[in-house]
Amino acid sequence: MSRPLVVVVGLNRRLLAALDRAGRYDVVLIEEPAVSRAKQAPAAVAGHPAVLRLITAGYQQSDEFLRDPAVRALRPVAVVPGQEYAVEAAAALAETCRLPGAGVAAAGVLRDKLRLRSVTTAAGLRAPAWQEIHAAADVAGFAARHPRLVLKPANRQASVGVQLLEPGADLDRAWRRCRAADEPDQLADRPMRWRYLAEERLAGAEYSVESLVAAGRVRFANVTAKHLVPGAYPVEIGHDVPAAVPAAVRAELLAQAERLIGAVGFGTGILHSEWKLTEAGGEPRATLVECAGRTPGDSIVPLIGHAYGFDPYLALVDLLAGVDPEPPRQPVRGAAIRFLAARPGRLLAVSGVPAAARVPGVTDVAVLAEAGARFTGVTSSWDRVAQVIAVADDTAAAARAADRAIAELQMIVDDTAGVPAGAEARHG
Repeated sequence: MSRPLVVVVGLNRRLLAALDRAGRYDVVLIEEPAVSRAKQAPAAVAGHPAVLRLITAGYQQSDEFLRDPAVRALRPVAVVPGQEYAVEAAAALAETCRLPGAGVAAAGVLRDKLRLRSVTTAAGLRAPAWQEIHAAADVAGFAARHPRLVLKPANRQASVGVQLLEPGADLDRAWRRCRAADEPDQLADRPMRWRYLAEERLAGAEYSVESLVAAGRVRFANVTAKHLVPGAYPVEIGHDVPAAVPAAVRAELLAQAERLIGAVGFGTGILHSEWKLTEAGGEPRATLVECAGRTPGDSIVPLIGHAYGFDPYLALVDLLAGVDPEPPRQPVRGAAIRFLAARPGRLLAVSGVPAAARVPGVTDVAVLAEAGARFTGVTSSWDRVAQVIAVADDTAAAARAADRAIAELQMIVDDTAGVPAGAEARHG
């Protein structure tokens, strides 16, 4: 007997594993042909009993998949974006099938940081100074007004190409690096359209809010504390769930996240919004950094699951299928993740895994990179070689356990293996 069908656009192994465990839905996965080859998607889905079929069709910056006969024949109860580059496609397919989803307009805003700034600024949300960038001269002009700035692509993911620039930085070089940043295994093998922006640097601690939303109404929200690599590339090396913050800070972050939902006209799904927190007159003030209309990466979803005692992946699918999952309101414990950031060289091995796994509270130790991988430092989320997850009675205890465990791990490298001269080492 067949089960209700869910379409997942973009391979997401954790999401597929959650659907396997639930045993309530059948799944069809849609993936770009080039990405399917790069990620060995046929072999990946073969290990997921919930997946009935893999359809390869173009969806990144393309509506080709909507014309594919195999896609047109599907009768799903839900369409879920598995990756950042699938957000618009999932919204379009959901609308075509007359199913709940982010909404095509909202998805378009969320996939473009320039559009997001325009829409949210017009709605009155706080924002730094910002400007679209077309050439190195634009960067120089913006830097003359805002010497401490962020230069980044407007429609990429995983901090790819994002740089924090100080006064006196080599702006021409930064612009070249921003445009040259790439992640070929994640992209279609056809020309893509990229946009760029510069923003005034924001001070303050950084947090994210994960919101499950049904028809514009928040059904669940969590605040995550974030830890970043110091230096020019704001790559995340840790997260704490739920963030151990005063009630006033949590209230401000949740209130601004709810305003964001209304500003972009978001329908049903999950939002992962990032914020910088400052104070004004002794009161917390959250300023939007950016927002994604899909599940967060960095194992934040499993952290939420540990902390609150439910499966956010399954809750998201249920919401999109029109089922109220009734998620919990309060956490029952704390969870934390720490990453080991790459240093320059060719990876030989990661040592200390057994010792890290023995730290009380640690539930997972994973090596993320294969032996032989080459690194020049940390410039994006792809430049992290291992992770540890810890769970404890509260967030502070979980964070301490994760810190202890990550300190046990060491990246063993051949630092003579063709790494560019002058590359800096960074450690998580």
